[in-house]
Amino acid sequence: MVNSSIKQFDNPVLGYATPWNPSGFQKAIDFGSKLDMISPVWFQIKAGAVRGDYPDKQWIQKVSSKILPRIVLEDKSQRFLEDLMHNGPMADKLIQDIVEKSRDFDGFVLELLIPQYLGQFLEQLGKSLHQKRKILVIAVMPPDRTPPQMHMFDNNVYKMYQQFVDYFSVMTYDFSMDTGPNAPIEWVKDQIQQICKQDCQQVLMGVPFYGYDYGPTTEPIVGSRYLEVLEKHKPEMEWHQKDKEHSFKYLDHTVYYPTLDFVQARVDLARELGCGIAIWELGQGLDTFFESL
Repeated sequence: MVNSSIKQFDNPVLGYATPWNPSGFQKAIDFGSKLDMISPVWFQIKAGAVRGDYPDKQWIQKVSSKILPRIVLEDKSQRFLEDLMHNGPMADKLIQDIVEKSRDFDGFVLELLIPQYLGQFLEQLGKSLHQKRKILVIAVMPPDRTPPQMHMFDNNVYKMYQQFVDYFSVMTYDFSMDTGPNAPIEWVKDQIQQICKQDCQQVLMGVPFYGYDYGPTTEPIVGSRYLEVLEKHKPEMEWHQKDKEHSFKYLDHTVYYPTLDFVQARVDLARELGCGIAIWELGQGLDTFFESL
């Protein structure tokens, strides 16, 4: 039985919850004392405005953590992106829309594709949300996963944004393009330190609660499927000390999926670096993962 009431990790913890893995919403209630912030994946930016709805208003009343819905940019037209980059009239309208919608929440997580190019927009948005005492988190690609033609989100950008962004949710997972670890520990450490150096209090290190099943095709694997495979095939687990990840084989498949040791190693790393944690995502994991938090 997991102790759901005592938080073991002192730094901030953000947990994402998605409609396609709805058990995450119940975990947000059950383990709320271990989660400082919950980000339900509810909203999109389309045609220059925030679209979407939060279908379960009763759930909001049951959650003890701060609620910061994710807003993901889906309008990727050149005209709109250029307007955001230059803080034009469409950017102003979007800021007004976000601030208006924030009245029901504690803030927002924004996933904007190219946040390193949107300093003016994010500064104005951050100041506007802070006037309402709301929290702004932005999702950030780790430097090594930035397309080569783009400027990476590095320490210089981080230092510029610190005054108007509260937290930076770094997506330190999906490392392997082929069979291999999802978030090898030394790579994760390097990516976080490239961004924040020794000043990491505003960084939320991404911790995946999912894995990959590498077979004839590569498929994501979540907790329920992982338990089914273990029960059916009873494979032998292998611990990769360098990466701090477990894997196992069955038939012609190799599976990398988090374990309690995996989660504990990343919690220990976050303590070492002085940063928080962002979990992608709650509904993909097992209840035991919360023991370390």
